[in-house]
Amino acid sequence: MGMNVNLTPQLEELIGSKVTLGLYTSASEAVHEARDLIDEQDRLRAAKLERCVDRLDEQPGHPTVDGLAGDELAAGLRSFPFGGCVIFHMPMEDGGDVVRVLHSASDGDAAFGEDR
Repeated sequence: MGMNVNLTPQLEELIGSKVTLGLYTSASEAVHEARDLIDEQDRLRAAKLERCVDRLDEQPGHPTVDGLAGDELAAGLRSFPFGGCVIFHMPMEDGGDVVRVLHSASDGDAAFGEDR
């Protein structure tokens, strides 16, 4: 499936200059490399998140989303900041369970309202 994308004049200029310099044979090739870089960043972010989740049981809870501590959302719930997100984790005997991952600007009350 094809997709048409509108580039800002700055991005058009950037890609055009890279093609002119011979770094890419076409704008399409530059976009393909950008996609590959996004995929690589996604893999790195996923690996970092996995390492963070592995360490969650060792971390104390943190007041986070809108100043709410995990216990205010659900008994025993702990939170862990990760980049621009907050991971809500319920410690268990065999490790733990990730309950939710929210952007730090999200409304924790609204996100957990149905689960309380």
